Amino acid sequence: MEICLTAFLRHYFFVGQEKGALKTLTKAEPAAITLPLQQTALYSGFYVNELITRVIEPETANPQLFQHYLQCLTGLATQPQVEPTLRLFEFHLLKILGYGIDFSALCRIRFTSR
Repeated sequence: MEICLTAFLRHYFFVGQEKGALKTLTKAEPAAITLPLQQTALYSGFYVNELITRVIEPETANPQLFQHYLQCLTGLATQPQVEPTLRLFEFHLLKILGYGIDFSALCRIRFTSR
């Protein structure tokens, strides 16, 4: 089986035999074009992957998070500055995890304390 797996390329994976947590990859097909992440954007993409693997349970379906992930990778590949893209993804991730920040409440607290 000849497979070329590239970082940050969306694939369709076909898994054969499963033995507990160990799975056998039998086939992989590219599902989209490769996002050309280089230099800081590449390391930022690895950071986003690390965040997801640390805070989301394995094999948990979360279509909303996946959409934000794709938007983040696209932003990293197309925007000159990575920081705004990363902060937006982190914001969405916190919201999905139930730790979202209600900025309107913070504004109300600030203005009522004056």
